Amino acid sequence: PLDDYTCACESGYEITLHNSSISVGALMKRCTNIFDCPVPLEDACGGRNAKGSMRGLCQDFINHYTCSCGSGYKKTLMQAPATNETCAPLQCGTVGALDFASAAPDMVGKAADFDTQPWTFSCKPGYSLNGE
Repeated sequence: PLDDYTCACESGYEITLHNSSISVGALMKRCTNIFDCPVPLEDACGGRNAKGSMRGLCQDFINHYTCSCGSGYKKTLMQAPATNETCAPLQCGTVGALDFASAAPDMVGKAADFDTQPWTFSCKPGYSLNGE
């Protein structure tokens, strides 16, 4: 038989079986790139935010991958394993207090980022936006 051979694949490649281009119905061995992106792919590079949008997309290379982060996110290294990349929300700053208004939920003095849920300010009793 012709299948008693092996392939000497370089680093980042593995042996996979493919339909033969020579013999109908036969399989042939090839060295193909090992997919390095974390799986499941839906969770790679930060997964989805609360709005259902992907934080980033995984791009596979030989022996590694990289995250291409969307607007409002930056590429960072995960704590474990330390070489894995992810997309983390950019910090927008701290929510400041407004005179005569309160925030719901209470975000005053807290850090906000691209994943922070929306908040609203409401006038305190006796105050309005139009002076009435």
